[in-house]
Amino acid sequence: MFKIFPFLSLMIALSACRYESTNDLRSSFDRYSPQSVFPDGRHVFVSADGNQLLTLDVSPDGVSAKHQNGGSSPLNATLLEVLGSDQLPERSFVAFEEGARSETGQKFFYYPFMFNESNIWWMRPSSEVEIATVSDLAQHISTEIGQKRFINFQMVPESQKRIVISFFEQKRAERQQEAQTRNNASDRAPPVAHPVQPRQQAQIKGFTVGDGVYVQGFLSDETALIQDIDTQSQRVKVFRYSDGVSEWVSADRIISRGQSTANDVGRTAVGVAAIVCLLSPDTCKPAQR
Repeated sequence: MFKIFPFLSLMIALSACRYESTNDLRSSFDRYSPQSVFPDGRHVFVSADGNQLLTLDVSPDGVSAKHQNGGSSPLNATLLEVLGSDQLPERSFVAFEEGARSETGQKFFYYPFMFNESNIWWMRPSSEVEIATVSDLAQHISTEIGQKRFINFQMVPESQKRIVISFFEQKRAERQQEAQTRNNASDRAPPVAHPVQPRQQAQIKGFTVGDGVYVQGFLSDETALIQDIDTQSQRVKVFRYSDGVSEWVSADRIISRGQSTANDVGRTAVGVAAIVCLLSPDTCKPAQR
């Protein structure tokens, strides 16, 4: 069964999504070693808004996960085990990591997530939560699912992995260069008069370069990343995650996640209406005056 998700514990690097306990609950779970779950190689995922990168590197020597948020330095962690239980909601699993020993004893961290063939959703409690039993954890997971407190990561196609990784490496290099520039500026004496105003970053519809957006389409909207903005022509250069293609599109097609969700609802309503009219033509006839 586990051959269909070659990517399930990337969230191990994200400390905000964990539950913690002083109890080692592994004996209450079905336990799977990472090497038996994940095939060798690098598995790459990007968040639905295009701002977060997750990579999972699997080799005979072990499994390491890396998370990068925008241009920040990546966080690294080591995946120890994948845990499953009939008490958990359907398609839910838990990634396991040992924490440091504290005054209260050994800490154990549990990172719940869901999956399908191309996506991972990892739970996102508002803060670290202490748990005592598997049933306690299962109840928390059910609450998170019901309130939709999770982040969606999409698998990057094999042919586009290098492009996506290079893009995030560039973002990190730019962030480091900006920090270095600020440090150099702070070392110099402040100007006596007429300080130079910083150049405003190009914006369009409230979005700037590096923002994750949706490109509006006829049947569906696609997630993309803004690479360049031409305010004069009102065009935006975007990188589409679905096929790795960069293209210039009209600013009118750039929409937010909320607008995309509204579009999906509208498309569904139109589709349902069309089916009703097809199956029952009398329903759609105009009212007689």
